[in-house]
Amino acid sequence: MESKFLQPIHLYILMIISTGFMVHVLIIPSLLSVAGRDAWLSVIASSALIAITVILVSSMNKTLDGRSLFTFLNDHYPRFLVQMLALIFAFVFIVEAFISLKFSIGWTSSNYAYETPNLIILIGYILVFIYAASRGWFVLGIIALLLFPIVSSFGLLVGIGNIPNKEYSLMFPVLQEALGRCCKLVYTQAGFLEIFYILFIVQFTKKRISTKGLFISGAILLILLLGPLTGAISEFGYVEATNLSNPAYEQWRLLTLGRYITRLDFLSMFQWNSGALVRVVLFTIVASMLLPLRNRRISLLLIYAILFLANLLPIPIHQFRVWLTDYYFPSIFLFLSASLLVFFILIKSKKEGTKA
Repeated sequence: MESKFLQPIHLYILMIISTGFMVHVLIIPSLLSVAGRDAWLSVIASSALIAITVILVSSMNKTLDGRSLFTFLNDHYPRFLVQMLALIFAFVFIVEAFISLKFSIGWTSSNYAYETPNLIILIGYILVFIYAASRGWFVLGIIALLLFPIVSSFGLLVGIGNIPNKEYSLMFPVLQEALGRCCKLVYTQAGFLEIFYILFIVQFTKKRISTKGLFISGAILLILLLGPLTGAISEFGYVEATNLSNPAYEQWRLLTLGRYITRLDFLSMFQWNSGALVRVVLFTIVASMLLPLRNRRISLLLIYAILFLANLLPIPIHQFRVWLTDYYFPSIFLFLSASLLVFFILIKSKKEGTKA
C-alpha cells in the first residue's frame, strides 16, 4: 500500500513545471526551425489533440481508482509483460532526464558560467538533483508548490514587460508556403502527451485527480508554449528567433524596468533551474520506481551514475538539437501516442478480478 501524502494540486503543478520546461527549452526552437512564422498556428491546432489526450487520461484514471498504472497492470497481466513495459518506460524517463540535464549544462556554461568547466557544472547539478530525489515525493511536491507562483510571476513579468518591444505584425502573413508547414503537431504534441505521465504517480494522492484539473493543466501548458513562442516571433522576427538557441529565455535580455534597471535576465536563471530541478528529479524518481531493484536508493544512484557518464560524452549542443528535431521528437511523439492507446485498451479491456 503506497503512502498517500499529496494532493492533486501537487501532481498538476509537477506536470506543469516539468512539461513547461520542455516546451520552453526544447520544443520552441525545434518548432521554429520546422514551421517558421506559422509555428504559433500549429500550437493552436494542437489544442484539439490536447483535449483528446486529457479525455483518455481521465478515463483511464477513473478505472485505476487510485492505483498507479503499473500496479493495475501487475494485477491483470502477466508479470514478464509488465516488467518489460516498465523497463521501456524507465529507459524513456532516463533519456528525458538526460536531455534536460544536457541542455541545462550547455545553457549554464554559455550564459553565466562560461569560465567554469562543464564537469564542475555537471557535478553541481548531479549533487543537487540526487539530494532532492533522495528526499522523496512529499518534499518534491512541496518544492514544486513553492516554486510555481514564483516562476509564473517571472513569466508574466517578462511577457507583459516586453509588450513595448513586440510587433505583432511580424506574426503575419501566415500560410505563405504550405498548409503542411503549420501543422507540425508532432513537435507540440511531443510535449503535451506528457500529461499521460501523471498516471505513473496517481497512487500518492489522497484524492483522485479530476478531469477539470487535467483540462486546466493542459490549458496552462498550451499558454506556456504559445506565449513565449508568439513573444519570440513578435520581438525578434521568425528568422532571427529561429537562429536563437533559446528564444524564450533571450526575451529576458530585452526587458527593462524604468531607466536604471536594464538587466533582468538573471531572473531567467531561477526560472530555468527551477524547471530543470523538478523535471529531472521527477523523472529519475519515477524511473527508479520502474526498475526491478528493491532498494530505491540504489536505483537512484544507478540512474544518476548513468546521467553523469552520459553527459561526459562530447556531443556538440548544436548537433544534439538537430538530432532532437529530426529524430527524437518524431520518435517520442509516435511512442507516446502508441503507448497512450495501448494502455487505454489494456486498462479498459480488463474487469476487476480478472487476470490474463
